[in-house]
Amino acid sequence: MSLSRIGVVEVSLSLFALALLIRFGKRRIRLPLPPGPTRKFPIVGNMLELPTTRGPQTYAEWSKIYGSDMVHLGGLGQNLIVINNYTIASDLFEKRGHIYSCRPQFTFLNEMMGMSCIFAVMPYGEEWRECRRTFVQHFPPSNRHIHQPKELQLIRTRLLPQLLQSPDKFMGHIRHVIGGILISLAYGMDTQPTEDPWIELAEEAMCASAAAAVPGKYFVDLFPSLKHVPEWFPGAGFKRQAREWRDLWTRFRVAPFLAAEENIAKGDGQQSFVSSCLDSINETCDVQRQKTMIRDTAASFFAAGADTTHTSIVNFILAMTLNPDAQAKAQAEIDSVLENGRLPEFTDEDSLPYVTAVMKEVMRWQPPNPLAVPHLVTENDTYNGYHIPKGSCVMGNAWAMSRDEERYPEPELFKPERFLTPDGKLNPNAHDPFDFVFGFGRRKCVGIHIAISTIWMAMTSILATLDISKEVDEFGNVIEPIIKFKASSIVALPLPFKCSIKPRSKEAENLIYTAAEHSS
Repeated sequence: MSLSRIGVVEVSLSLFALALLIRFGKRRIRLPLPPGPTRKFPIVGNMLELPTTRGPQTYAEWSKIYGSDMVHLGGLGQNLIVINNYTIASDLFEKRGHIYSCRPQFTFLNEMMGMSCIFAVMPYGEEWRECRRTFVQHFPPSNRHIHQPKELQLIRTRLLPQLLQSPDKFMGHIRHVIGGILISLAYGMDTQPTEDPWIELAEEAMCASAAAAVPGKYFVDLFPSLKHVPEWFPGAGFKRQAREWRDLWTRFRVAPFLAAEENIAKGDGQQSFVSSCLDSINETCDVQRQKTMIRDTAASFFAAGADTTHTSIVNFILAMTLNPDAQAKAQAEIDSVLENGRLPEFTDEDSLPYVTAVMKEVMRWQPPNPLAVPHLVTENDTYNGYHIPKGSCVMGNAWAMSRDEERYPEPELFKPERFLTPDGKLNPNAHDPFDFVFGFGRRKCVGIHIAISTIWMAMTSILATLDISKEVDEFGNVIEPIIKFKASSIVALPLPFKCSIKPRSKEAENLIYTAAEHSS
């Protein structure tokens, strides 16, 4: 064999060996998972490290401990990845939304409680898109006249007078007014000022879902086969709880819809999401299926809006109690616009940038939903040198994003000015907390415009007429409010706290009662 032919053979063998090395080397070389707790147990891995309280704060602390804005827990063939940085959340949930828009189906919440028909936790697909289209067609963001009149009416006829008459019950007043707005918009039904049965039913259902949605709370989510254990078996109390909550959620979905349908049939129903959708039913298609979709979408609208909006307004009351300087600045701005002694209108919003900045800072300071509803990644993915396995549960930690010191210097301080330019206008370049407090990507809250509108009007109306301050006891001692939140990662509602809510003047008090009479 000639030297030239020997050289060709050697080169060919070398190339073949290199191809084998690349092919099989790829199989062996795997990118690492994001870092997380290192203590692991057989089979369950470190899934038992899931925090059932202070979840958002714990995940944020882990980012500092492990030097990564993505942290990982894994075991039992499952992976949980928590995103503590907005840029990463945007890159994954927004730019790669085609694989990050599904929802994990938890055994307890989705299967045993029957929650998969609720819009927020529904799997990504045609059914979800149909529900979303139906909602947007009735509540397009471009047409605020569909929802703002009802918001204005109930804030003026109920919230402000009730805060005057029994300010110590402010949390209940806010809850009932928000519930009344949502029930009216969804079902076209009026509610009682207090102890309304529809609002009480909704409150029970919301509490049940918040308790059930805490990651790691129920072992059946880690060991799905436990769902087959008989209810009478020792330790199977979770099955009885799931059955009771399933019955509760069924009533919440069905009862108000049937009541609205009956009112419409009698000619007593008001214009609403349900009435509009029922008028648009295609009789040539499956009518019952269409009604079921309308029913469940109406319930989803109520469920998504009630807790977030209520919590945001309560957090505003807490913020004003603790930050009198910010309250005084907001009231001064309002007074300069409402010179003729009137209540605020939605048309005043552009003239009240500091008030809007206060709203944004409330949402950043205490995000109402500190952990967004989890996403499910439907394909293997990589990001920043980390492997994200298909089927991973990926959560955006809104609380951690609100504490990003690069975006929000001195994050624990309440500073509305962070959203303003030096001349007092809203800063279009400021990092808007609305980007992360209402969810991410294609699964972002579809009713965000209704929530923001309601929160803004409630806050502005309160600031225009009432003073909020720390309570004083009978001896003149200031009572410092106790700042604690419900032990849930889902909704950060403050536990009851003391504060003083009084009319700013006799004229303000008269204005509240006069406006309530005219708006009824």
